[in-house]
Amino acid sequence: MYIWHGAAWFFLSNVGMGKSFVTSVSEMVLTIVLAVISYYCVEQPVLRLRKSRPAALRAEPSSATP
Repeated sequence: MYIWHGAAWFFLSNVGMGKSFVTSVSEMVLTIVLAVISYYCVEQPVLRLRKSRPAALRAEPSSATP
């Protein structure tokens, strides 16, 4: 949510809405909606892709590291 809050605030402040209770609620709602969309459309597919990669392709720590 912290990623999208700034974008929601910037968008709503440039639309011309003054700072009011309605604007604050709109910012919160827009932030939550954007966070949910990015969770299901970005984060979950990336995590599924990461789990489905074969173990041979995953980065393994080098034996030279202390």
